[in-house]
Amino acid sequence: MAYVNFWALASVAAVSLVPADRRAKAMSVVAGGISVAMIVGVPAGTLLAQYTGWQAAFWAVAAMTALSVAALLFALPGGHDTDAPPLRLRTELRSLAVPRLWAAYATAALTIAATIAVFSYLGALLEDVTGVAEGLVPLILALYGVGALTGMTVGGRVADRGPIGSLLTGMGTVAVAASGVALTAGSAWAVVPLAILMGAGGMFCTPAVNARVFGILGETRTLGGAINIAAFNVGIAVAPYISGLVIDAGLGLAAIGWVGAAFALAAVESTLLDRHLTRRHQRGTTRIAAAAVPDAAQAATARR
Repeated sequence: MAYVNFWALASVAAVSLVPADRRAKAMSVVAGGISVAMIVGVPAGTLLAQYTGWQAAFWAVAAMTALSVAALLFALPGGHDTDAPPLRLRTELRSLAVPRLWAAYATAALTIAATIAVFSYLGALLEDVTGVAEGLVPLILALYGVGALTGMTVGGRVADRGPIGSLLTGMGTVAVAASGVALTAGSAWAVVPLAILMGAGGMFCTPAVNARVFGILGETRTLGGAINIAAFNVGIAVAPYISGLVIDAGLGLAAIGWVGAAFALAAVESTLLDRHLTRRHQRGTTRIAAAAVPDAAQAATARR
């Protein structure tokens, strides 16, 4: 719960501190920091617990949390912006009544589900189907994390210029890589690079998803930003459950690749729906603006 609360607040804070055309890059920095912490923190915590006892790992977490609080108090601007209107629940709720926003939320859930569906069982797949030695599995998972971090970093640099294109590229990559995992599950030489590519493609989409959501929300982003994080967590919860059902149905561990590919293709569909709804919204806005021009001209003539 604390992690979810932090992620929601960190997202809103990050996009509030940068111009609109750098929101995706800001979100990639936040998410990239979390990815680095997971890649480094889990092994470091395990190592610390092995040599000094499990309590030491929790004391280390507490100490780093205290340092983080001090850094936030020092770095983040304090107080309230007197020029900004106060947040109102009615305004926040009204900002959610946008169909294309919910298409973007669906994309958020589906993009993370596409990778988690495979990653949740990747260790078991590597050992039981691919035949990788148990001692090499953590290294391969770490390489997956490196690929994910690389995708996040690159995605943050390009998503602001074209989030829809980034989403289609990233999810297309995941669909191909996950399908490849399903087809070549018995070969380590194929599965390992495909898994790394899948991690890179999936995380390449994360900045673009956030750019879409916060771009639609505009300045009323507090509640909408929290729902965005909730959408990610829905994908994280649902994907391993679906993969587990597929495995229990007797289709085998290799079938998780098809589950990941299906989620990726669904994300492509929701992205295309988002693009369609956005274009329709833009056409409607253009018609309203064009209709307002003659009215303004008539009013000016009447005044003269």
